[in-house]
Amino acid sequence: MWARRATRAVFTGIPVLAAGKLVFFPYRLHLVFDLDATLIDTTRERNAASADVHLDFDNRSSHYSVYFRPYAKFILYTLKQTNRMYMFTAATRDYTDRILDKLAPDAFEEILYREATTRFSRQLHHRVPRSTKYSKDLRRLKAIGDSGEELSRAVLIDDKATNQVADQHIIVAHPYDIAAGDAWRDVELLKIAAIITLCNIGGAEVTQYLLRSPPGTHAARSTDH
Repeated sequence: MWARRATRAVFTGIPVLAAGKLVFFPYRLHLVFDLDATLIDTTRERNAASADVHLDFDNRSSHYSVYFRPYAKFILYTLKQTNRMYMFTAATRDYTDRILDKLAPDAFEEILYREATTRFSRQLHHRVPRSTKYSKDLRRLKAIGDSGEELSRAVLIDDKATNQVADQHIIVAHPYDIAAGDAWRDVELLKIAAIITLCNIGGAEVTQYLLRSPPGTHAARSTDH
């Protein structure tokens, strides 16, 4: 979901002189990242040579090779400097924690797992597969809760538009697929970082302007991790 119109930036950040250096205080957001197909892709191949992480779950005889999306580590580190960061995934705790331990061990203030998802509302999304059952309500994060002001600063970054609840902000990422022949050329996270940076600089008005459009309608992908 990208806005394709001219934007008049309204700067709410205030440059100040501190210790002889120009310091900029941006409009901080609550960035809530999805995991599968947004930051990573996973295959069932065991110990793939080019994978970033290998997972083995003996109790389920399940094996995964995990591939980090290009620029994932850099973008997560960079955005953390000016925003608060969270993870909200429909995956299991063990699977998620083992991947984040390699991808970004200190990036997220809070992580919500599969059990925190909410029942999907078909009143809001009519043309989606029947297999879609859950959404991600950002109010479940402790830092947001029922605060309307905090919720207005929250942005879900997810490959599934159907994970949006009501009119909560979402940036829909094109699903990352390592099987694509040009996966190594993927720059989706750079695009997302650019949108977030505009929000940081422009403040509440620009954030509302850029993210108020209806989200995209990428095909839903399920995960059984």
